[in-house]
Amino acid sequence: MNKYDKIGIALLLIGVSIYFVKFGFLLGFPIYLVGIVILLFGNLKIKHKILWILVPAISLYSYYHLASSYYSGINKIDLILPSEFKGTAIIIDNTDFGQTFEKKQNREQIIFNENGIAFYPTELELELSLIHI
Repeated sequence: MNKYDKIGIALLLIGVSIYFVKFGFLLGFPIYLVGIVILLFGNLKIKHKILWILVPAISLYSYYHLASSYYSGINKIDLILPSEFKGTAIIIDNTDFGQTFEKKQNREQIIFNENGIAFYPTELELELSLIHI
């Protein structure tokens, strides 16, 4: 194993590990490609080069496939309050007479009345982050 092999493998691993940072693909993918090019100039056997190139790519693909299937199940909900509303908004869930809510762009729209109350027909699970407007 010569210095080209070591540098190429190091760049491959660095490029793949940068992918796990938000927007890391912008920097990680070029580093990964440079690592591939440098590794091709090394002395490793061709099957070892192919393994070093494909194993990180396959593991990244598996990670993204797993992450996308996990995040696609998260509820995407918009809470819409009247423009002049001030106070505390309340969602009452598990009601027999709940409102019907429409979906726009795969997001459920919960529209509150002028008193800040919405009746949701089933159990609602939200992970909220408070936004002050």
